[in-house]
Amino acid sequence: MIPAQIKTIWARRSFKRRPFIGAHTRSIFLVRTHQWNRRAQTLYKTLCKDVGASQVLVSFDTRINPLPVDVPCQAIDRQWVESMGLCAPENYGWRCGDYNWYRALDMPWKSLWLVEPDVRLVNLSYAELDAMFADNDADFIANRVVQAPPDWTWNERASRLADTIYLSFFPITRIRRSAAEALLVQRRRWSTIFRRNGLPTPEWPNDESFVATVIGNSPTMTYDQLSKRGIDCSLCRYRGVFTQADMDTLKGPALVHPVRL
Repeated sequence: MIPAQIKTIWARRSFKRRPFIGAHTRSIFLVRTHQWNRRAQTLYKTLCKDVGASQVLVSFDTRINPLPVDVPCQAIDRQWVESMGLCAPENYGWRCGDYNWYRALDMPWKSLWLVEPDVRLVNLSYAELDAMFADNDADFIANRVVQAPPDWTWNERASRLADTIYLSFFPITRIRRSAAEALLVQRRRWSTIFRRNGLPTPEWPNDESFVATVIGNSPTMTYDQLSKRGIDCSLCRYRGVFTQADMDTLKGPALVHPVRL
């Protein structure tokens, strides 16, 4: 049975979705995409099979394409971004993956996995992945979270946030609800600073720099990496394309990105 207050939120937001039945103690999974193509549909079906359809939602960037009509969705659109007091650079859907977390905060969850359609798990289901990290209290988990090298592309734009800049990688991430709430506060604060000082939106830090730098410099928030639990991330990279032949060479649990099948 769905609590009345949650029904009200869903109606007000006009999300096209089946009701979530998960409680605050369960993880939910978001498919992050801007097109409802074969890869996005395959990931959605895989997640539904692995963890149950009630825990899966499509988080859809509507800048180019309309929302899918046949699956539960939340819209990442300019109207919502601006209504939240967030900076909206032209490419906010690509640049600000953390906005997907904030959009989902009016649903009940304790932790949230955000997954891109060109990610593949090998010798590992998403239910097994979630179980592997069930006892891990890190606020943010990603394939990679480290101090940024001096030549990193996003260093200059992240330099306003802190003296020590961290980077992360966003094909698949897990965030704790309390951390998402804290990061939203910081995104809003920096959005106000940008507007007040007339800073151009192209200078807005992306998700990989903002989240990692804020958490990396926080005295209270923590981060961890997927490889710490024995997941092979050697084929999870920014560039390149991996195929089924590449994945067939992997013997243990592995994360692969980007995959084109």
